[in-house]
Amino acid sequence: MTQERDLYHVLDRWMDDGPTVVADRVIAAAMTDVHTTRQRGALLAPLENLIMRMQPIAPFIGVAAAVVVALAIFTALGPRVGDSEPAPSPSPTAPEPAATITAADEFSVPLSLELPSDWGAREAAAFFSAYRSAPQPEQLFERIVFADPNSMRVADATGAEPWPDDLHAWLESRSEFEPSEPRAITVGGRPATMYEAVATYEPTAARPTFAIVQIGSQTPGEGILLALTEGSVTWRLIEVDLGTGREVVIAYLGPSETFDAWAAEVEQILRTVRFE
Repeated sequence: MTQERDLYHVLDRWMDDGPTVVADRVIAAAMTDVHTTRQRGALLAPLENLIMRMQPIAPFIGVAAAVVVALAIFTALGPRVGDSEPAPSPSPTAPEPAATITAADEFSVPLSLELPSDWGAREAAAFFSAYRSAPQPEQLFERIVFADPNSMRVADATGAEPWPDDLHAWLESRSEFEPSEPRAITVGGRPATMYEAVATYEPTAARPTFAIVQIGSQTPGEGILLALTEGSVTWRLIEVDLGTGREVVIAYLGPSETFDAWAAEVEQILRTVRFE
């Protein structure tokens, strides 16, 4: 046991200091070999010497390399000083739900519908009006009107007449309108007929607009006027059969170049309509 420890002690010293005593015959043999052995390249010899010198510390180099790799992995994956937990993504704000509006206080045709939160409503005995902006007596666009045809009149240069029994024929008789063929649809589960026409009007100084449809009272601010105005305007009029001889007319119009988008928005609202 003692001899083995002594052997380890000698080897440790040899690794630290290197051998200092060499026999004379070893030196003589080495000198002879130098003169008789072909010399190696100038670059290869220093490289081999470097490798020989590094052999004793090779295990330490391997350990150091492993430590460097471990530190790199820890740095990439582990937490860093000053970092905080990632903030959760904010939840998208849910749109405000549509409000259910019931027309039962004044309008002669009880109905309910859902309106977006930024819409408003106004009603009278002759009509119920839903609008996206503040209502004005002369407002033409961004408005849906539900009207009792018994309170509606159509006007011309000579006066006014009751709402026509044949709406398509009346539209064809007016030079300002270019109507399409009527279409059968349903609104609120009730059968209906939709009439669409493109109106063009040339204003004059005396008549910049022409109130061709009058709904309810003719007192300014109390009724509703659907007027012809400059430019191309698309009109959509829907007659809904409520049964027992009762009808309601739905009217909305807008500039022809943007009417499709406006009509799609109105149709979403009309899908929520329920008649009492």
